[in-house]
Amino acid sequence: MNQCVLSGNLGADPEFFVSAEGTAVASFNLA
Repeated sequence: MNQCVLSGNLGADPEFFVSAEGTAVASFNLA
């Protein structure tokens, strides 16, 4: 499992979905 630590302010609630290949993806804006 990969781990990434980001610091900042979220612009909106994250959007979670599963790609066509079955990979979980989270999309969000960071300021």
